[in-house]
Amino acid sequence: MIHALAKKACKAFLNKPFMVDKRDREAVYTYALELLISHFCSFMTILLIAALCHIIRPTFIFLLFYVPLRAKTGGYHASSYLLCYITTVIVYTAAILFLFYVLPLLSTASNCLIFVLCAVYILYRAPIINSHHPLSTQQISNAKVAIKFLLVIDLIISLLCAMNGWSSFLSIITVSLLTDAVLMIISSRKEGLW
Repeated sequence: MIHALAKKACKAFLNKPFMVDKRDREAVYTYALELLISHFCSFMTILLIAALCHIIRPTFIFLLFYVPLRAKTGGYHASSYLLCYITTVIVYTAAILFLFYVLPLLSTASNCLIFVLCAVYILYRAPIINSHHPLSTQQISNAKVAIKFLLVIDLIISLLCAMNGWSSFLSIITVSLLTDAVLMIISSRKEGLW
């Protein structure tokens, strides 16, 4: 369904006068539109769940820290858009359940320890190369730089949260790193890298 919708939209783009080499670009545009549609559906479902559970602010904070890091670290990638959608919703739900039902039972020190362990793992192992999402040598190098930058930002914000007693914000950032690390571990095991 997503592929058919993307293909129709792509044909509309290709009929515009500013497009050249229709045959070569059609596959690229179709793929880009498939990704946009797939991400939009996942994002809207996450927002719907957040709205129904009255957790929109924690969800936005989680996504703010999780999405940029996940885009660079690699990790598990599903083999189809439907499986990706289902996995995304399950991962988000698990992360939110962990955030609200497990982390409150832990001390701030335990929360910080989880953060540090996840950050070290991500720094050491990322990016994970997945057969469904291969990377060139240049992309790997760029990802490593971006990951270091994002982790430093996460660390600074987490330290500020810990010093000011904002444990709920610290917990959200920790869950974003934990979620990313878990997906990296799953992919490493699946790809035989671990």
